[in-house]
Amino acid sequence: MTLEKKNEQLEIELDALNDRFLRLAADFQNYKRNKEQEIEKIQETACEKVVTDLLFVIDDVKRALEYQEDEAFELLYNKLIKVLGDNGAELYGAPGEEFNFELHEAVCAYKKESIKPGTILSVINQGCKLNGKIIRFAKVSVSS
Repeated sequence: MTLEKKNEQLEIELDALNDRFLRLAADFQNYKRNKEQEIEKIQETACEKVVTDLLFVIDDVKRALEYQEDEAFELLYNKLIKVLGDNGAELYGAPGEEFNFELHEAVCAYKKESIKPGTILSVINQGCKLNGKIIRFAKVSVSS
C-alpha cells in the first residue's frame, strides 16, 4: 500500500471518527437536556402535591378563624399564606368578584335582586395558582 493511499484511508477513518464523536456529543446534550426537564417536572409535581396538601390545612385554619377569632390561628394562617407566596403560589377568589368559569367552580347559585348576576356571593374554598398554573379552582356560590 502506498503512502498516499494509507494517508487517504486514515483521513476517511478520521472523518468517520469525528462524525461519530459529534453525534455522540449531540446525543449526550439531548440526554442531558431531557434529564434536566424530567427533574424539573418531578420537582414541579412534588411542589404541586405539597401545596395542594397545605391548602386543606389552610382551609381548616380559616374555618377555625371564622368560628372563633384566635390570635394563634391568625398567626398560623398568615404564615401559611406567606409560605405559599414565597414558593410561587397565590390564593384567589373573594366575595364581590365576577364569576369566571376558568378560575371558579360554582357550587350553588342564589337569586339576589340587589346583586348583579354572576357575582360571587361567598367562597367555600379559595382557588390556588402555582407559578401561574391553576392547581385548584375556587369553589364559590354565585348570584343568578
